[in-house]
Amino acid sequence: ITNQDGLRGLLVNVIEKTDEQGTSLKVYLSYTPTDGALYYAQWAEGFRLGNVNLKMPASCDVDGNGILDGTDAPIKDGFDSDTTENFELGAKLTLLDNRLQVNTALYQVNWDGLPIFVFSGSPCFRGLTVNAGEARSRGFEIETNYQVTESLRINLGGAYTNAELTQDAAGVGVSGDRLTSSPEYNVNFGLLYEFDLGGNPSYVSGDYAYVGEFFNRVGETGVETGDYGQLNMSAGVALNSFNVEFYVHNLTDENALTYADTVIRDDRAYRLRPRTIGLNVGYQF
Repeated sequence: ITNQDGLRGLLVNVIEKTDEQGTSLKVYLSYTPTDGALYYAQWAEGFRLGNVNLKMPASCDVDGNGILDGTDAPIKDGFDSDTTENFELGAKLTLLDNRLQVNTALYQVNWDGLPIFVFSGSPCFRGLTVNAGEARSRGFEIETNYQVTESLRINLGGAYTNAELTQDAAGVGVSGDRLTSSPEYNVNFGLLYEFDLGGNPSYVSGDYAYVGEFFNRVGETGVETGDYGQLNMSAGVALNSFNVEFYVHNLTDENALTYADTVIRDDRAYRLRPRTIGLNVGYQF
């Protein structure tokens, strides 16, 4: 690619490529003993295609040992696909005269060849992606939806996840380390009440979500994030062709960290958006 504006040095030569082939299989079995119950089991394989790495200059391997300076990562032209083997058992149930819906699942994911981005500091200031280690995620999820009355609906859900390395991996961590960005617990609760206000359809609603603590950097290092709950409230009314909604997000003004930077090593992180109050007005043509 040449630069038509006369700036020098803008020349790209793409000489690396990657290609792979294989087969991904899936088996799914289900059983419906009644109209309101479905049970299932699933096994599946998966993969994500690898890619190439940028060429590393000599300043990234001063001693010429083939290892990215300041890391344990070997310098390679690219990285391979990472693969998964997935097991899941679940049920979808409708109870109490179709007023209660329950979805639940148990799962395990075996993950091989984790793609990890490794960064080298001065004088290199470059990074590359390597396949490192093996991991396993085991967990349980449940989701319920209960129509208490014609006007009142309640939602309740939660998840438990045990996601950890199952093999020591250089630059990633040791066996037993929790995977990045994987809180152990998540819980959510919601309530919706619908009614007429002067003959106009109206509602009030609220939802609460809790996110457990987790790390965004490998090896359970850096800033611990998560461990917060967020409460949102809203109310609305339909006035002929107009819809008016008033909302408050993060009602309790929770001050928590949601994500920590994984590349720049100065412990910078992002905070939960503070209490936000707003009004939405819509018109239906």
